[in-house]
Amino acid sequence: MALSSPSKLVLDYDQEADVLYASLGTPQHAVSDEVEDDILLRYCPPSRDVVGITIVNFRRHFPHESPVDVIHDVLRQYPVVPWSCDDEQ
Repeated sequence: MALSSPSKLVLDYDQEADVLYASLGTPQHAVSDEVEDDILLRYCPPSRDVVGITIVNFRRHFPHESPVDVIHDVLRQYPVVPWSCDDEQ
């Protein structure tokens, strides 16, 4: 199921795998890094700006929350990748 909001947030939930994919704008190729258990931030180095979020085991972690609310909460906590892209080299 794909959802979108006026803020160009595009969501796709894979019910069988219980994975929520969120893109800020058009989905694009990006690097993913796990910042918390089952929460991955997607970004395009050298920029640290988050372009997407993947949450594995979404309903196990958030059984009653709205996907949009969860993504907005994650973006409030992590508006950018919390480490320098240079740290990965």
